[in-house]
Amino acid sequence: MALRSTPPTMSFSTMFLVLFWLFPSSQSLHYDAIFSFGDSLSDTGNVQVAGLPYGMTFFGRPTGRCSNGRLVIDFIAEAVGLPLLPASSTTKGNSFRQGANFAYTAATALDFDFFNRRGLGGKLWVNASLSSQIGWFEKTMPSLCSSTSACKNYFGRSLFVVGEFGGNDYNTAIFAGRSMAEVNSYVPIVIRAIRLGVERLVGHGAVDILVPGMLPIGCFPVYLTLYGSSNKNDYTGIGCLRKYNDLAMHHNALLRRAIYGLQRKHSGTRIRYADYYNPALGFAADPAKYGFTGGALKACCGATGSGEYNVNPHKVCAQPGSSVCGDPTTHVSWDGSHLTEAAYLLIARGWLGGPDAKPSILSSSAAPLPLPPLALTMKQLPLLIFLLPPLFLLSCSQRYNAIFSFGDSLSDTGNVVIAGLPYGMTFFGRATGRCSNGRLVIDFIAEATGLPLLPPSTAKGQSFAQGANFACTAATTLDFDFFYHRNLSGGLWVNASLSQQIGWFEQMLPSLCGQTRECNDYLGTSLFVVGEFGGNDYTTPIFAGRSMWEVYTFVPRVVQAIAHGVELDRCILWSSESNMCLLCSCLSQRLIGHGAVDLVVPGMLPIGCFPVYLTLYATSNPSDYSSIGCLRKFNDLTSYHNSLLQAALYQLQIKYPSTRIRYGNYYTPAIQYVAYPSKYGFSGGGLKACCGAAGSGKYNVNLKAMCAKAGSSVCSDPDTYVSWDGIHLTEAAYRLIADGWLNGPYANPPIVS
Repeated sequence: MALRSTPPTMSFSTMFLVLFWLFPSSQSLHYDAIFSFGDSLSDTGNVQVAGLPYGMTFFGRPTGRCSNGRLVIDFIAEAVGLPLLPASSTTKGNSFRQGANFAYTAATALDFDFFNRRGLGGKLWVNASLSSQIGWFEKTMPSLCSSTSACKNYFGRSLFVVGEFGGNDYNTAIFAGRSMAEVNSYVPIVIRAIRLGVERLVGHGAVDILVPGMLPIGCFPVYLTLYGSSNKNDYTGIGCLRKYNDLAMHHNALLRRAIYGLQRKHSGTRIRYADYYNPALGFAADPAKYGFTGGALKACCGATGSGEYNVNPHKVCAQPGSSVCGDPTTHVSWDGSHLTEAAYLLIARGWLGGPDAKPSILSSSAAPLPLPPLALTMKQLPLLIFLLPPLFLLSCSQRYNAIFSFGDSLSDTGNVVIAGLPYGMTFFGRATGRCSNGRLVIDFIAEATGLPLLPPSTAKGQSFAQGANFACTAATTLDFDFFYHRNLSGGLWVNASLSQQIGWFEQMLPSLCGQTRECNDYLGTSLFVVGEFGGNDYTTPIFAGRSMWEVYTFVPRVVQAIAHGVELDRCILWSSESNMCLLCSCLSQRLIGHGAVDLVVPGMLPIGCFPVYLTLYATSNPSDYSSIGCLRKFNDLTSYHNSLLQAALYQLQIKYPSTRIRYGNYYTPAIQYVAYPSKYGFSGGGLKACCGAAGSGKYNVNLKAMCAKAGSSVCSDPDTYVSWDGIHLTEAAYRLIADGWLNGPYANPPIVS
């Protein structure tokens, strides 16, 4: 039924209430209290482990904080106008009315029994698990609120910080000499304990919950000293130990997924991940940029001059023989396993204002506002719809008028046709240019939104009114000149960078819409998928034999180019004088400038799990491989790219609040398929190519018998394999990834949310 064109009647007060509900203040509301749970990263005095110089910078005395001054939890309290949290074991009664800190130094997520059953009970310093801490909180509750409804109101206006947890669960096993395989097996159990703890708090009325991840423990001076290696491959490009950072990333990836599931389950809450890992990794990668002239991998307090990291287990901070640096603000690490106040301040800023907590603590109201007592009639509905901002409308499932896709072989539907059958065998029965046995993620997205499969932009006599695909196999993000200046242009297969693809889109625009307003309306109801980009920018130098250090220098430029293919209309392509890709400041932004409001920007797949990489760069050193058999250095590169990309997208979303710019996660689901192939129906495994040289080595890859070439063969059931041809995935794998983007948890918000 058509809505009436006559404006409905609504009182000013009613309109005000509607607007108040729809547009909560962008400033943080006042929290009544903060309740904190965790370990030494947030303990403010429950465990007094050492004297001065702990506490020297801010308090002038030791307080139980494992730093020279304040912790992240202190800066949060200050920012929201509350006093520093008292330790729960030191203050009684009503003094907890504005919050309490239940965190204990050396606390674990898991209970004592878990470790005792594994012969590790004697390695625990304290018996203060997450479950125990929440139990202490529950004992405090009667002194804070008198009834269930009173508690729900009070806790609904409080902030809960649950963590960091996990570090000590893993340290306990690592320091006891257990294998990394055993330690990694703890991760899902730890994540489950955190999830259950959060659910328990939600049951008591908590609605605003921050759940921090782990720091990059492979960058801790203590780890670098205790587990130093003569094998340079054990270290990342910035000098951290790979296997411990891999553990932290594994933990953080599963934690993010669990938090997303909790948020969907408890829609009236705000449960969000707080990132310790990426800011701390940024400090380690470029300490001078953040003012850490003393470096990131040396302890300020410890055994100065003792080895590369100022750490000696016999002269730890505050013990005889130890010393403290002249200016702790110039160091990232305080005592080798905790950070300085200066580092915690920077991390706190990222949580309070973004981009390291999403949404940031100060970004909006402390909790979802309840619906005011309004009775909107059908006559009032049109005005309500008129008042709704674009972002709110986008939170509902909608029909897109069109989809426009940009990318490389992960999304090319026919602009570059490089091979015949068996490519396309499963769904199309013929080769279409898709680098798989059937459909790609972009195809499943089109089907799910009720649109036809996207025609390649080069198709003749084709209507593009419902979308077009500009993706080209082997496309790079950066332009030809970037590679030419590095003597790498001979390794490019096509000249079809992101900038050029957007240029082709701009050439097509006049045939799609006329006036600017018409284009804004049309493109505003279209979906833009910008990527995957980056893979070919990195494979070009890798296949040319360049060092991983050089490849890493490409990442910020590639990410900046992607993040900006989304605002400006004109760009300088290259400056040989500054040796910088200035194209990077203009790409992603061009699309928004034309009217795009709904964009998905995918990250990279874990290329270290690709059968082609595993064949070409095989090594006899087991430490070069992750626990699931992938090459660490290539997956580290991918993780670095994805981390920078997510941070860039978050900044774009802040800059353009009326758009919906979200990350499409290829990495995490693909890692899961490799780690647990049978769980997802991939009985053929995660690391063998379906189409290639069957029986040729461990991975069915032989460069002289690649898929569709002479001497190659194809598996009998591609649906049982993750990898199609050693570089690209099967239709079955793409279908699962697409489902994660469409419905969650691998795009946030999901496309059809």
